[in-house]
Amino acid sequence: MIAALFDCDGTLYTGRFGLGVMAYVSRQGRQMRARWMYLSLIPATLLYRLKLISGTEYDRMIMQGVADLLKGYSAAQVKDAFIGIKLSP
Repeated sequence: MIAALFDCDGTLYTGRFGLGVMAYVSRQGRQMRARWMYLSLIPATLLYRLKLISGTEYDRMIMQGVADLLKGYSAAQVKDAFIGIKLSP
């Protein structure tokens, strides 16, 4: 399955959907995979906060992590992972 992840800059959705996806995959038995994704982003977060990488590059790394978490899921499961995300008014 191919997924397109967009609107990561907070135009429509201002929440932290990566954390929601991590919670979903944890409930599906992939808790260690979710933890690994979170830990793997710590260096990128530090680089971003030190302004050594751009926001675009940081967002790309997060989206890659989210996409990796969802590998192997069906379209219905991916949809379930994003259910409940609220759009900004």
